Amino acid sequence: MPHFKLEYSTNVIEEPDPKEFFLRLHNLLAELGQFEISSMKSRITPCRDFFVSDGSNNQAFVHLELSILPGRSTELKQKVSKALHLALKDTFPRTATERVCSFTVDIRELDGDCYTKELTGVA
Repeated sequence: MPHFKLEYSTNVIEEPDPKEFFLRLHNLLAELGQFEISSMKSRITPCRDFFVSDGSNNQAFVHLELSILPGRSTELKQKVSKALHLALKDTFPRTATERVCSFTVDIRELDGDCYTKELTGVA
């Protein structure tokens, strides 16, 4: 079930390769436990229209949202959040040093009673 959504301002210096980036995050999440790689989905949205702080071109953001079903401990979610935050900074090293950049991770729990999933097709 885990869903990753990466959003970043288009003034970041690096442009991540989606396959490489999400393969890294999927493996990281699976290694941390209680998450199955076979059910993960990910997407990237570069944000052309954005406004950070005073609006100068030196102000950037990188935001990662992870949506999960309930049932994981706060300790595990904190561990995941910190690991993902480090992965973001590793992915955007020049942006971290050459821009004023807000790196954020948000872990959201979906309502398990209202989440619907159907896998169709042939693998």
